[in-house]
Amino acid sequence: MVDPKPVQRNGRADAEGLMALFPGALGAWVLKELERPQPPQTPGPQPLVRALYAQGQHLAEITARAKPVGGVKSVGREVYREGPPQQSASMVVVSLANGVVVAATSSSADVAALEALIQTIDLKRAEALKPAKK
Repeated sequence: MVDPKPVQRNGRADAEGLMALFPGALGAWVLKELERPQPPQTPGPQPLVRALYAQGQHLAEITARAKPVGGVKSVGREVYREGPPQQSASMVVVSLANGVVVAATSSSADVAALEALIQTIDLKRAEALKPAKK
């Protein structure tokens, strides 16, 4: 469900700050759902924000999360791509130097379409987000 309330921009890489990265449309892709998933019962990195975009018959899920700061520091954007035959869906993951990770997956769109979709997100704004308060 799309959140009807405007997102307040706090400049932090928390759910509120990450939700501001997902407008009603990204290029030709139209936002169908935007949510903050409930915390899971299993440990491990989980998305803070989940968005579902559609373009024609293609659906793509984009998730965003913030990795803990510290440890090995990244120097820039890192992009990981995977598509069939490795798995049944295509996936593109972009990790930013500040720990923000944006991932797009789709069983109908190819890797090139997903990468183009992620590139329409304001990644400079995402890179400017500060680590979330604990």
